[in-house]
Amino acid sequence: MGVAPTAHAAPGNPLNGPYRVISNGDWAKTNEVRMNEAVVVSTWTFSTSCTNVQTCDGTVTSDKGWTVPAKFRINRWIVEVEHPGWLPCPDGTSAPGYQRFQFFGTSPNGQVDTANGQTLKGFDRTEGPGGACGRNTPTAIEMPLRLDKM
Repeated sequence: MGVAPTAHAAPGNPLNGPYRVISNGDWAKTNEVRMNEAVVVSTWTFSTSCTNVQTCDGTVTSDKGWTVPAKFRINRWIVEVEHPGWLPCPDGTSAPGYQRFQFFGTSPNGQVDTANGQTLKGFDRTEGPGGACGRNTPTAIEMPLRLDKM
C-alpha cells in the first residue's frame, strides 16, 4: 500500500477578486457626534496572498481611482488611502484626509469569522491632521463598512 499524498492548502484566508463595498453614511459620526454623510458604494478588486493564518498582503484597486496595499494582521484587514485636499479650510486652503478601512469576516449571525471571505464588516474612518484649518482637534468621520464578494 502506498502513502497518500499530502494536501497543501494555501495558508490564511486571502481576499481575491471583486467586492461590492458600502460605507454607510446613514450611520456616520463626525468627531463622535452622529451626523448623516453620503452613502458610498464602490467596487474593490483584491489581489492578496497569505504567509500564515495571521498575515496576508497584497493590493486593492477601487473603481474610485486608487490602488493601495491591503494587509491582514491577526484578526482584521486594513486598507489605508490618503486624499489630498479632503478638508476645505475657511481661508481657501485645504488639508489631506487619511482614510483607514478596517474589516473582518463575519458569520451569518454577525459574529467575527475571520475565515469568511464572502461577507466582511468593519469601519471606514477618515481623519484630517491635528492643527489643520487652525483647529487643534482633527476632523474625523467614521461610518460602518460592509464588503460582499461579487
